[in-house]
Amino acid sequence: MWLVVGANGQLGQCMTELLESQSVGFVAMGHQQLDITDSVAVENVLEGLRPTIVLNAAAWTAVDDAEGHEVAALRVNAQGPANLAKSTSMVGARLVHISTDYVFDGQANVPYTITSPTEPMNAYGRTKLAGENAIREFQNGNSCIIRTAWLYSEHGQNFAKTMTVRALRGEVVGVIDDQFGQPTSAHDVAQLILDISQLKKMPPIAHGTNAGQATWFHFAQEIYSQLGADPALVSPVDTSAFPTVAKRPAYSVLDHSDFPAWGLRPMQNWLSGLSESIERIRLAIQKED
Repeated sequence: MWLVVGANGQLGQCMTELLESQSVGFVAMGHQQLDITDSVAVENVLEGLRPTIVLNAAAWTAVDDAEGHEVAALRVNAQGPANLAKSTSMVGARLVHISTDYVFDGQANVPYTITSPTEPMNAYGRTKLAGENAIREFQNGNSCIIRTAWLYSEHGQNFAKTMTVRALRGEVVGVIDDQFGQPTSAHDVAQLILDISQLKKMPPIAHGTNAGQATWFHFAQEIYSQLGADPALVSPVDTSAFPTVAKRPAYSVLDHSDFPAWGLRPMQNWLSGLSESIERIRLAIQKED
């Protein structure tokens, strides 16, 4: 049986939908059901449920807010994973933990590998790296850290949904064209998590992003195009046009060259992932209006 922590987030929802479609038993818990910063609560839940696999999709993801509240973000992004790692180890469960591209410095020009040096450029990245380190300390070969980035789906709030709304309205929009990354379908990450969970031995770290690369501008243009809107309505701008409290990486592309060694199927190109997701996103927005 699975325990999905952070089940109300977009990845958590995609994961529970996938598990249900595969008739896999699971318990889904959001923050109201389980506060991962409470070590006693975590221990009680794990001992009571005795799951075989725990997915930690819970996180402080407000990147700019983390700059002024790093201690609070650290509790969620580092102490929480530490609590889960200790308790999963005690009950003999596997732990899959979701991390981020923000553990890197964002200054590279070739994709980051799983062994590339970690050097976070902001508070959010520092707290997520602390979470990775906590899991390595408490879990002995029975955990997998999956770094993902530029995540989107029909659930919650994300860039793809925002651009879909604007495309459907035929709005003119300026989008950043000097940050490179990998638009990644949360449904594809959920499938990767399931695939990894079925391996005899899980990789300690995996990069869970769709293949290829794009800027936010290219991503937005493709969303407009796939929805039948004029991509010329999207214009490129520099990062300086949208100042933020936290510094963002200029280059955030992750490498997947280790997948064959683990017997994992490569994740599809981001264009294909978007093509599979865009109708779900459009329908979700129509229901929300």
